[in-house]
Amino acid sequence: MGIGVLGVGFAMVANRLPQLIEPVRHRGVTGVSAGAWSISTCGSLLWITYEAGLRFRAAALVTCSSGAANVAIAALAGWRHHQSRQDMIREVIFAA
Repeated sequence: MGIGVLGVGFAMVANRLPQLIEPVRHRGVTGVSAGAWSISTCGSLLWITYEAGLRFRAAALVTCSSGAANVAIAALAGWRHHQSRQDMIREVIFAA
């Protein structure tokens, strides 16, 4: 069971790579929601708690890696959204 769970965990993290790469490569990330990924992080935390309670260590480990990817996406998206707002403010101030 452990190998299959680890394979699913790898797929869970690989599935998040496009959302993780987008904020790194591009300044504008209108398609990446920091709030949605934050909620997904909370869901991962709940699953980790459940899996740890049942002593499903492999499942808890892969959910931790997935949750870490969620945290990274939420943080990067929030940072890029903040930068975009600051750029818009600068444009308005210096355009006047």
